[in-house]
Amino acid sequence: MSNPRKPRRSLRTARSVLCVLPASAGAVLVGAAVLQNLATMTGQDRWLTPVTFDPQREDPGDEERRECIVTFRDGTTVRGELVRRDNAEVVLRIRGVTTTYPATRVRSIQFLDPIMERYREMRAAIDDYEADQLVVLIDWLTANGAHTTALEEAEALLRRVPGQPEIVRRLPLLRAQARLSENQREQRLRERDENDRPSNRRERDGFPLLSAEQINLLKVYEIDLADPPRIRIRRETVQRLIENYSDARGMPTTPEALQALYRTRPERVLELMFRVQARDLYAEVEVVGDPEAFQRFRRDVHTAWLFRGCATNDCHGGQEAGRLMLRSQHPNRDETVYTNFFIIESFRFEDGEPLIDYEQPEQSRLLQLALPRETSKFPHPRIIELDRERPWRPLLRSPEDPRFRDSVRWINSMYRPRPEYPITYEPPQPKHDLYTPSDDPPGPR
Repeated sequence: MSNPRKPRRSLRTARSVLCVLPASAGAVLVGAAVLQNLATMTGQDRWLTPVTFDPQREDPGDEERRECIVTFRDGTTVRGELVRRDNAEVVLRIRGVTTTYPATRVRSIQFLDPIMERYREMRAAIDDYEADQLVVLIDWLTANGAHTTALEEAEALLRRVPGQPEIVRRLPLLRAQARLSENQREQRLRERDENDRPSNRRERDGFPLLSAEQINLLKVYEIDLADPPRIRIRRETVQRLIENYSDARGMPTTPEALQALYRTRPERVLELMFRVQARDLYAEVEVVGDPEAFQRFRRDVHTAWLFRGCATNDCHGGQEAGRLMLRSQHPNRDETVYTNFFIIESFRFEDGEPLIDYEQPEQSRLLQLALPRETSKFPHPRIIELDRERPWRPLLRSPEDPRFRDSVRWINSMYRPRPEYPITYEPPQPKHDLYTPSDDPPGPR
């Protein structure tokens, strides 16, 4: 019997934005001297060049940027995001402006490490209480359009160093930029869904996907009532709640109180549904946007390392995936994010153990498999193809890797006690299984 669904006991930090970006906000230039100072402190000087912040730039968490340096035949260079290249032209987006160059002028294109990877390596080199360095890092994140991450770093620094003057001064604009960036991301995803929505649960690549109704149900089960996303509950649903559960323990007992439910905020109605376990009505709750737990999964796990490292065609995203197969197309669409989540949530090894350990998140095999074999408590199996071992590279450097810590925070943000999702889904079956058990000894416990 599954555990009853009830509100969490703990509160998560709300990320509500309390101000609006002024229309006259201009560009903020991060000077070369400031960035060079951060580069010197962190040893990452090869990565830093001054850039100009444009409020309309996308957050790099939205989709992987292909930032590059283009060298022309006359020796000049330009830095931007590669939009397209072919035999005729090279198209870059430079500070928000799309610029086209004839391919005959281009000598070479050098791709740079993704912004978030550069951030994580620099962040790992800075102590949590080195406020001056963290302020410079926050400015660099802002300059590169990583507004959500910049705000998270600023709020975390304020919790450790209350009243830090540079952060207090920057905080209103950081909040406004993060909210604007999130609104733009949600709008792009909505437009993308409207223009490219699959007609059924299988797309052209044949990968079975969760339906929109199943995705919405996952969102309902993971809502944190202390910090809910926007939800809608129709009047007809409230009426069914009253008619079917009026005698349930926890329901209002007077006719006046029952009638007041029609005027009650949706999250309070949902809290009542959870209290009386009206599971047959959960599917009628419409969730707009991601609950906090799924925001973390999308940003800190799926985008940060899982999709790019595991869901590739030559790994768990292709026909040589073994028992665990993830979708490798359209990384930002809800269908991909939630289907991949449901696959790893439901996966069980032959010994019956899951990929995610909700009691001890650091011990989760999902995370241990991504660590170097020599330090992992559950080393990644060796990959044998045509009697030869295929190279494999760990996705997380150590338990101190910021991505590992972010992933642990995501697991901790999921609802407790864990619900049993009423979802039927048949995962895809790859053609072959190339994995063999690892003969590496387990790491220290």
